[in-house]
Amino acid sequence: MADPVNRPAGPEAILELADVSVRFGTLLAVDRVSFGLYRGESLGVVGESGSGKSTVLRAISNLSPICSGEIRHRGVPLGRGRTRAFRRAVQMVFQDPYGSLHPRQTIERQLSEPLRILGLGDRHDRILSMMEKVRLPSTFLYRFPHQLSGGQRQRVAIARALLLEPEILLLDEPTSALDVSVQAEVLNLLMDLRERDGLTYLFVSHDLAVVGALCDRLLIMRGGQIVEELTRDMLQSGNVRTDYARALLTASKGYRPG
Repeated sequence: MADPVNRPAGPEAILELADVSVRFGTLLAVDRVSFGLYRGESLGVVGESGSGKSTVLRAISNLSPICSGEIRHRGVPLGRGRTRAFRRAVQMVFQDPYGSLHPRQTIERQLSEPLRILGLGDRHDRILSMMEKVRLPSTFLYRFPHQLSGGQRQRVAIARALLLEPEILLLDEPTSALDVSVQAEVLNLLMDLRERDGLTYLFVSHDLAVVGALCDRLLIMRGGQIVEELTRDMLQSGNVRTDYARALLTASKGYRPG
């Protein structure tokens, strides 16, 4: 279990995992993971493929039900399901921007659907405002996903998540399927949105350089467990305690401390 580091001052965590485990048959994918996510924080979860980092996000969303432990939102334990209020407060952006959008629906229809389900008014105005916020022209509303680039599709996915005005965004490697130049555009967008709207991010990635650019604090996972917890300053100075974290630093292409 990783030693704790300094966390944001103020109220208790708005999202907490306490000894959460997820099992797929005989495979223990997440093994007694505990951490808190604080309002306004950007928390990164890093690890190689199969480390359990994406499964943590899916457990929070109830896409991968937990076998033991507890997840709490604002101090209230979440049961086997997720309430409508939780689903509005906590939105997820997936890794593949094409796979997360319906190929036969226009962008306008895909953005209006969550607003319709929740009975929210002023749908067209909300959508136009959000398109401007994610820096996409309104003419894109009448296109289909295959008519957009990868970076544009990911902006649509982010817009869809933000339309419900969530307090937490779960980001599952949202830039890994994009070219390097497009990655930078999406990361800059996420940083701007966080600063402007006070969003809270839980950001999963295998790339320490990406996490170091966006996150205040990060958790390093291996074999379903958190093996180290770092602040951004510790990452930038190379102040890590485990050999595994040092290996990730070395393997992270383009990473430069300081």
